[in-house]
Amino acid sequence: MDRKIVPIAKIIEGILEKHEHQKKSRQAIIIDSWKEIMPAQAAQYTAPAAIKNNTLTVVVSNSAWLHHLTTEKKKILKKINHFLGETKIDELRFKIGSPDVYQ
Repeated sequence: MDRKIVPIAKIIEGILEKHEHQKKSRQAIIIDSWKEIMPAQAAQYTAPAAIKNNTLTVVVSNSAWLHHLTTEKKKILKKINHFLGETKIDELRFKIGSPDVYQ
């Protein structure tokens, strides 16, 4: 068996590159990707606020958006987990507030 000697630094570099997205917290990934995750118009009226026990709390500017997003909850959850690379958020919770505080 012919094996090539590889410096440990190269191996570590490869591992770090492979798992680069894991360096960021779930919340940082969600915040950075929010405009891509949410339906186009909804992004300006919403903001991710917190993650606790795999539940993402999303602040919504008014009750109309809260109702609309509640009907789209499964799609949004699927898209969030797509951006995270695996299922890491189990539930979405919407609450009325000022998204500007979290952006």
